[in-house]
Amino acid sequence: MSKSLSAVLAVAAVSAIASALYSWPSVYPTGTTLYDPEKAYNGYTLFTPIGSGGEAGTEPYEKPAPMYLIDMNGNVVHEWKLPFKSHHGVLLPNGNLLVNCRDEKQIGGRPGRKPYVMGGAQGWLYELDWDGNIVFQHFDPNMHHDFDKLPNGNYIYAAWEQVPKSLQKKVRGGIKGSEFDDGTMWNDYFVEINPQGKVVWEWHANDHFDPDLD
Repeated sequence: MSKSLSAVLAVAAVSAIASALYSWPSVYPTGTTLYDPEKAYNGYTLFTPIGSGGEAGTEPYEKPAPMYLIDMNGNVVHEWKLPFKSHHGVLLPNGNLLVNCRDEKQIGGRPGRKPYVMGGAQGWLYELDWDGNIVFQHFDPNMHHDFDKLPNGNYIYAAWEQVPKSLQKKVRGGIKGSEFDDGTMWNDYFVEINPQGKVVWEWHANDHFDPDLD
């Protein structure tokens, strides 16, 4: 065998191995693919397929989204139809579902929408009973990611707010060139509301974090 042919075959072999190692599979198994009762924490799993169904609607139930409760064998024990697409749900002790949802309403300056596109934006907080009836709802265009229902019956959630320009100049770090076009920066705050939707407590990172220390 000539050296040139050996070289060609070696390159082809390396290319084939590299392709096998670094190519993503195009078909994934679905359903419960492994369940070892001796090692698994047995219970139920609550999830929603956020990557399906395209964009959310602008009105409740215009494009309803599912949320599933499954057992360890992958059987659907219960299903809720949500008013909008969701990223996260919590099953409460009374069997109700607490969930945040995302609509596509265009509100000027709303985080998560143009010109401030970022992941995790929500807006709606719903509590639904076992039959899917809405027993509580609250809208805050700044709402994102996490939330909970407190022992006193109130609700708490995370939200975004703009960092004041005077404070923004003192913030260090970040990835250069990743800023929004107008330079706007966002920080977190927490909001607690009662069952009537009235704000009873807030905590603002802008007021508590020192850029030189934190």
